[in-house]
Amino acid sequence: MGSENKQRLYLVSLMALVALGVGALSICTIYKISYEQKQNDLLYIVKSSARFLESVARFDLEQSTDYPEGPINATLSQFREAHKRFGDFGKTGEYVLARLEGDRIVCLLERRHSSDTSHLPGTTSLNSAESEEPMKRALAGQSGVMVARDYRGHEVLAAYEPVAVHNLGLVAKIDVSEIREPFITSALSAGAGGLVIIVFGVLAFFRLSDPLIASIRELQERYELAVRGSKDGLWDWSDMGKDEVWWSDDLYGLLGYEVDEIEAGLSTFKKLLHPEELPVVAERLKGPFEDGAVFEMEYRLKIKNGDYRWFHARGVVKQGDQGKPDRMSGSISDIHDQKMDRAEIEKLSQIIEQSPISVLITDREGNIEYANEALLEHTGYTREELLGKNPRIFKSGRFEASYYDRMWKHLAEGKTWRGVFHNKKKNGELYWESVLISPLKDSYGNVTNFIGLKEDITDKKRMESTLIDHERLIRSVVDSMRDGLIILNANGNIQLFNKGAEEILGYSAEEIMDESVQILMGEEDKGKHLAGFERYLASNKLQNKHSFEVLALKKDRDFVPVELTVSQMEQRGERLIVGVLRDISERKESEEKIEMAQNQVMQSQKLAAIGELAAGVSHEVLNPVNIISVSTQMLQRKALDDPKIQEYCDKVKHEIQRITKIMSALLAFSRESDSSFEKTVLSDEIDKVLLLVEEDLKLNNIKIVKNYSDTSVNVLSDKDKIRQVFLNLIANANHAMPKGGTLTISCARENKKKADNFVVKVSDTGIGMSEEIRSKIFDPFFTTKPEGEGTGMGLSIVHGIIEEHKGKIRVESTPGEGTTFIMTFPICDCDSEN
Repeated sequence: MGSENKQRLYLVSLMALVALGVGALSICTIYKISYEQKQNDLLYIVKSSARFLESVARFDLEQSTDYPEGPINATLSQFREAHKRFGDFGKTGEYVLARLEGDRIVCLLERRHSSDTSHLPGTTSLNSAESEEPMKRALAGQSGVMVARDYRGHEVLAAYEPVAVHNLGLVAKIDVSEIREPFITSALSAGAGGLVIIVFGVLAFFRLSDPLIASIRELQERYELAVRGSKDGLWDWSDMGKDEVWWSDDLYGLLGYEVDEIEAGLSTFKKLLHPEELPVVAERLKGPFEDGAVFEMEYRLKIKNGDYRWFHARGVVKQGDQGKPDRMSGSISDIHDQKMDRAEIEKLSQIIEQSPISVLITDREGNIEYANEALLEHTGYTREELLGKNPRIFKSGRFEASYYDRMWKHLAEGKTWRGVFHNKKKNGELYWESVLISPLKDSYGNVTNFIGLKEDITDKKRMESTLIDHERLIRSVVDSMRDGLIILNANGNIQLFNKGAEEILGYSAEEIMDESVQILMGEEDKGKHLAGFERYLASNKLQNKHSFEVLALKKDRDFVPVELTVSQMEQRGERLIVGVLRDISERKESEEKIEMAQNQVMQSQKLAAIGELAAGVSHEVLNPVNIISVSTQMLQRKALDDPKIQEYCDKVKHEIQRITKIMSALLAFSRESDSSFEKTVLSDEIDKVLLLVEEDLKLNNIKIVKNYSDTSVNVLSDKDKIRQVFLNLIANANHAMPKGGTLTISCARENKKKADNFVVKVSDTGIGMSEEIRSKIFDPFFTTKPEGEGTGMGLSIVHGIIEEHKGKIRVESTPGEGTTFIMTFPICDCDSEN
């Protein structure tokens, strides 16, 4: 708004300046003409006066020779008289008459503007008086007009003329200010009047132009908003005979260029045209065109990134004076996306029309608006018979009304509905179809139509019915199996889990379905499973060994031994792995009992043989040993002064003690001592043993860790013998950790199907043992200690004591990592002390 007022103010100011300039120029022109006229007038006056003075002077030369002061004074007296009578001209006009006497100019007339009017003024030097320049020229015989300074210092216009008689000079002059005065006054008056007129004119202009400008502004805003909203580019081919075309900034933007990045013109436009559209556009531009005719077409242009996009151009033709088109202006729109959408819609329309699937489109009320050929052919109706009808025309009456009510409720919420219809054809034939109905929404999210995709599944339904019967039969067989049946997909996820598997592993089919089969494996087996599974996927073949025994992890995190038979099958192109599990817990327990019995028999036989041997040879061995012992002692007493004999005797005594210790152990095996069994809390007995050896363990830098649970559980034991077991095992652990380590003793209850046991574990972080050593550690006389440091009978005695308590003992060990002895005792469930 402010800029428009400024523009109008600038326009009015410019008009005022032009008017004032024209007025000033007019006044200057008139002034120049008047000035030139004044020059001519002065020149005429001075020439006339000079000629008159010459005539008078010539007359006086002839007739006034007797004049007292001579003829020249007679002439001057007459001229002075005439000058007094008629005076000068104008306000500042003045005649000057002078003659040259030597190098001085002598004025002969009274000066008009001199303050001394009594007499003639004095003389002026010819060389020094710049104000007497016109007179100098007159006295020099020159004639003319010039601007000069007079004796007052004022600027004057002076006409000068020589008077030949008597060598006089005549000057007629007037102040230049007198000449300018009327023009200055007129200019000021005209300027004041013009200014008043301009002010009123400006006010009138603003008042009259405001409605017009408001209208123009509204049209301009409407045009700008329309162009900006349409995002169209504008072009103007102002001369259709030339290449020059104006492009708007938006047009450059549509082509991907900055403004003026490429030259706008017809030749540039043709370079950007797609080769296929170039001849078509060129032909259209040839015309003919009528005045006001609309030029409209679609074509592709290459944008900056090299892609071609579709544009729609629309222009209006303007004819010149000769009736030929000379100008065309219009706009260009990017319609590439709409063009692609239309092409896509046409393609989809063809796909729908030619699709083998039945397609039905209804309005919001369910009235049919479209049905494709597949639906017409399938139902036997014509398109005219269906348009405007409701799809209930296909109803067979086999479904309840509530079924359709639920469908429409679902669709009314804007959701897609999927279901099955049992419909009827025009000829009355019934058929099944699978239906997918989706709402179609406008840009505001309002449902405008519904589209239904239908597929005839009559044959599929028949097959499904047959398959369902077969599936029920197979399911009944599978669920009646005592063995577990598990089927996996190619990803190793469980797809079937029968009742037998539920009973063996404790999971229900619902909670384990689609879970990885690794959920049924211990950590040690997962790596093997992944490696084997990858080999299977790579080769599509199972390993040669299809049946094997594994430990399966149950839901309660306990392991169950199973016999696993694996096979593969293919269903609908998908590879499946079938696993059959048989619980072999009872068999394993029986095998363990048999093996344990065999081991016990073998161990008993070994011990019995050792006992018999010990009983047979102990007397024969100990008697000579006693004699040797007595003799050695006597020898030591007799040779007290001989250190060598003393040293030899000490060695003999040490070996005698070792033989005696071995024989005592053998005799212990050969004698069956009575055991006293009573209720025992094993953790209490372990603590009693640790009190005996705790200080020794600390000195060897061994840390004791106790993990006791269920400390109130009782077992039947001989406390002395059971303490002997723990003392022996702790001593072995101490020996296995020469550089220190950790001794861990744990106690916990173990629940199995048919047994309730208490488990004690003694673990060390020592040197461990190999498989070969582990298989012999319970054999009598087997030891890994240096000669002379062990009898090899300790673990044999431990094994015998554990078996005497109806328990079991086994060992786990890894070289360099440590050893764990695991003892299992049956829990006492009796209430009495016996």
